[in-house]
Amino acid sequence: MMHMFLKSAGIGRRMCIGAMSLLVTLTFILGAAQPLSAAEAGNEGQAAAQEEAASTPAPADPSVVTTNGISGWPQFKDIYSDSGVLIDADTGTILYDKAMDRQMYPASVTKLMTALLALENGNLEDQVSMTATGTAYCENGSSNLYTQVGEVFTLEQLLYGTMLKSANDMATQVGEYIGGTLENFIQMMNDRAVSLGCTGTHFENACGMPNDAHMTTAHDLALIAQAALKIPKFREIVNTSNYTIPPTNMTSTERTMTNHNALLVVPEYFYPGIIGGKTGYTDAAQSCLSNFASRNGMTLIVVTLHAMDGSYAAQDNVDLLDYGYNNFKLVDVGLPEYITSGGKVMIPSDADISRCTVEVEESEGADGSKMVNWVYYYSGHRVGNILMTAENAEAYEQYLIKEEKKNEEKEKKNSKKNSKSDKKKAADDQSVSDESASASAVTGVISSADENAMTESHDGVLPNEVRAELDEQGKVRGTLVKVIIGLVIFMVLFVVVMLIALHREREKKRIRKRTKKKRK
Repeated sequence: MMHMFLKSAGIGRRMCIGAMSLLVTLTFILGAAQPLSAAEAGNEGQAAAQEEAASTPAPADPSVVTTNGISGWPQFKDIYSDSGVLIDADTGTILYDKAMDRQMYPASVTKLMTALLALENGNLEDQVSMTATGTAYCENGSSNLYTQVGEVFTLEQLLYGTMLKSANDMATQVGEYIGGTLENFIQMMNDRAVSLGCTGTHFENACGMPNDAHMTTAHDLALIAQAALKIPKFREIVNTSNYTIPPTNMTSTERTMTNHNALLVVPEYFYPGIIGGKTGYTDAAQSCLSNFASRNGMTLIVVTLHAMDGSYAAQDNVDLLDYGYNNFKLVDVGLPEYITSGGKVMIPSDADISRCTVEVEESEGADGSKMVNWVYYYSGHRVGNILMTAENAEAYEQYLIKEEKKNEEKEKKNSKKNSKSDKKKAADDQSVSDESASASAVTGVISSADENAMTESHDGVLPNEVRAELDEQGKVRGTLVKVIIGLVIFMVLFVVVMLIALHREREKKRIRKRTKKKRK
């Protein structure tokens, strides 16, 4: 059949010409397609970047969100609340700071300190009788459980009422019971605040009811929560959605209460990993909210003060927790056998611990021993520490020196290996370059000058991800061009061979005809 198709030399010549035309046409199309795709991809990349930028809130100015002024720190937007802070519970690292040290009214978030002192100093099974001090807060407009003088509750029941119902009568009774007098308990609250490092706190009551002198800061409340979270019972209480107090000596019915924390009980704001928190509201304080969550080994504490309403406060808490978990990581430092406390550093997710600097502080321990504190800083911002005895600090330092020497030796060995590998890679690259040059010579369509012009025109526009994708596409096209060129050359050679074979067959026939004529 092929013999019949190629029977005419004219058809063969036309096939040869057609094959060569196909070669040139395909090469031109594939060569021209690359810059066109690059332009289109560049436009798509710019459009995607613009769309993402439009949907992402602009970072707040560092004059509003102080942490946005830290070099290399993940940037974040402003929040609805007038004041807010996000810290890591393990290291105390401040991840987000909006006016965190501004003195403000805390409302019922005050009860974090009330619960902390009760759990540190009381017995949960103790029977506590309500007095006129506590029941004085059983008034309209004040959150309470309408307890009565002489009514008996356990300290545990009072704490659940304090934290879930935010009952002012119960919180006040807790204070009087733990302190002996309410005035003494308030002094305990202020003393404990100082011991935790609070700098802007002054309490006037145990429940957060309005008082011009009752002030604190978002940062101070986060420090109080940090201490409370170390107590398992505190975590249990704030993580409880509903709690029922059985009938008492003066009330025949049960009292069931539901937690007010939106991140724990409201589906719209429910936060995966939530431990719990505390709400607060007064006309002067507006909506205040604190929450604690744990994910992937990281426990974060958020406090926001003075939002227009509870929904704004809840959204701020969700957004700040997301910001923390999406942008930071907790890194272990030191060796457990040397560490007294600390041993963790909180840094941006894309950062390396080598970016940190360390300052050494010396102090005296409770037993009079010399202590050494290695404090880690990221761009001048404190992010963690290792507290060690002086002996352990010296031993750890020697360990690090040995490890550094080992790493230097490894780097030297790797450098030699990489040198050999680089030479081999350079030779392979040269081979690939030679093949590409040959392919360009065959096609005669795309010059190296054009390719250089295309690269220069897009280097300053296309994102690195897009450029890498285009480079990969270019490699694929190069391979495809080579395959097609090979096929076309094969077709041309095939036609040529067939033409030669046809020519020889015709020559044989002529010779046979001449031989027959001579015989005749």
